[in-house]
Amino acid sequence: MSKKLPNRSFGKMKKIALIATICIVLALVATPIVPVSQVTASPSTLQLWVNAYDDTKAAWTKVGASPYLDAQDLTNEGWVEAAAQEWGDFDFADSAASGTIHSVNLYIYGYCDQPAKNPEAYVWDGSSWTAYLILFTNSYGWANVDISLLIDTWPKINGAKIYLRSLANKPTHADAAYLLVDYTAWDTWNSYESDYSTSCEDYNTGTSNTIYMKGTGFETGSYDVTYFDADDAFVGTDANITISGGQDLLSSLACNTDPAAAEGTWYARVYPSGGTTLIAEDTFFVNANVIPEFPTIFAAIGVAGLCFGIYWWMKRRLVYVKA
Repeated sequence: MSKKLPNRSFGKMKKIALIATICIVLALVATPIVPVSQVTASPSTLQLWVNAYDDTKAAWTKVGASPYLDAQDLTNEGWVEAAAQEWGDFDFADSAASGTIHSVNLYIYGYCDQPAKNPEAYVWDGSSWTAYLILFTNSYGWANVDISLLIDTWPKINGAKIYLRSLANKPTHADAAYLLVDYTAWDTWNSYESDYSTSCEDYNTGTSNTIYMKGTGFETGSYDVTYFDADDAFVGTDANITISGGQDLLSSLACNTDPAAAEGTWYARVYPSGGTTLIAEDTFFVNANVIPEFPTIFAAIGVAGLCFGIYWWMKRRLVYVKA
């Protein structure tokens, strides 16, 4: 016959409970908790006027002194005329701006002898030309067309150019052209060392295995900061962070949160909490020597396995004694 020894059994159960508590703490420690931050910005508009003309690709007649098609005073001097089926090739000024692009519109000042036969503007996006109908009248005025779906990044904006093509033997006259960019400017958002005062663009064993991000000029709000590796694969996110106006954005991420992450240029991107609109972005280099070879998740599994083994061993020793 068997009987249970309650006193010794109770002591063993207390030990098991203590071990289980330690295991839970170890498992939590094995899973990094990453602090978060956020950012805000201000809406802006930007005019980028035509500033170059490719004569080798044009059959236009230039009238008046240079510059032409980029005149901002709209005096109708130095304008360009295109006869039927003739076109010109124009480049726009570049910009050092950055931020979230909301829209890009092409504005052209000119007219068409017969508006029913309005010209087309072909827009270059870096790889191909796309035609847009320009709705001129029969007297000088501004015509505009939304090209946001085609020109949707800053490299495309800075590489944009147009040519105008008259249709059906109806000459087109143009005096000025520009791109109007509606965007939200990004606030200062950079990577740092742990003191948040020394910038750091290269994370390795000589600096830190933790990425530190800081920005200035942020207003009250709630935001997410998401980190991506050199393959643009998700690494980690800091969510639902609220700061008051005037506070700096302070964020950090341990490079060893994802041992499968790729070495190279990483990204720290800021979004409104729960949103998908990119507000700010910064890049920095993460070396392989700060990314662990042994996955954190495997470490957590190992801790859990060890705890289970201890528990099972202790359970087998519970006090059941055969008579």
